[in-house]
Order: sequence, then structure tokens, then C-alpha cells
Amino acid sequence: MKKIVCLALLLFARTAWAGEFDRDIHSLVIHGDIYTAACSQTMKTQLRQSIASRKREKAPDDLWRLVYGMLCSDEKKDEHFVLSRMPESITEVNEDSGQEPSREDLRSRKEKLSLMARAGAWNPELEFSSNRAEVRLFFWINEACVSELDFVWKKGRWYIGGAGTSCN
Repeated sequence: MKKIVCLALLLFARTAWAGEFDRDIHSLVIHGDIYTAACSQTMKTQLRQSIASRKREKAPDDLWRLVYGMLCSDEKKDEHFVLSRMPESITEVNEDSGQEPSREDLRSRKEKLSLMARAGAWNPELEFSSNRAEVRLFFWINEACVSELDFVWKKGRWYIGGAGTSCN
């Protein structure tokens, strides 16, 4: 019995050490390539370091809170924060292969909150503008679609300025 308990503890410790207990709900596999969940500890650390590494980035903690809220959070307090950083109407541009892009103005609380990935995002990447007033976040939402969120700096804060999805 002691051997089984010891073995179980060793396996648990090894698994925890290997990072399998971070919030990596599951990876996304596309044509044999593995895409890491945006809310895994590994990916959150990479995103946060990407923001922090930009020495002159404006309000990095504010930007991180907004990025995290949009990608990973499912909490009411973060919904309130995210909504406070959206304009009255936000334009979402959706594009499917071979189709003209469609534009939709999201006005209601429910429509705006639909932009939150709620841990349904993979392989996020941040793209910083040279003027430090715009940041784009790209992430996969499934095997065929990539979403984009545009963050803009104004009045001393980061805001969500636009959104879009492109599907193949």
C-alpha cells in the first residue's frame, strides 16, 4: 500500500512539475501543428513578458488586464472592466474565404461581451505599432478562424477599438 501511495505522489509531482496543471484546457491541432491554449500558464507568461519587454509601452499593467480579460476571464468583474473599455458601438469586421467582408456594429452588452474568448483562444500574438498607441491581438478561435482585437491608447488608458474574424 505504501508503494502505491509513494508511486502516486511521484506521478503527481512529476505531472505538476511538467506543467500539466496550468490552465491549458486543451491544445488545438491544425494540420498536425499544435496551438497552445491562450490561458495556459506558459502562454500567459509569454504574453505578459511581450508587453513588459517593450520598455516604453504605455500602462503595461492596464494593457495586460485588458488582454487577459478578453482572452481568459469568465468573471463578472472582468466583464465590467472590459465593457468600460469599449466605445458605445464597436465595429466587428468578419470575413470568410471568397466573401466580401461584413461589418456589424455591436451595441448591446451581450453583443460586446461575445467578443470575449472566455478561454476559447489559441496561439495569441501581439503586434505593437511603432507609435505605441495601437496594439493588435491575434488568436485562433477554432481550426478555421483567426480573431483580431485592436487596442488603442487614448485619454491615458487602453481601449478596445475594433474587432474582427477571418475564416478560411
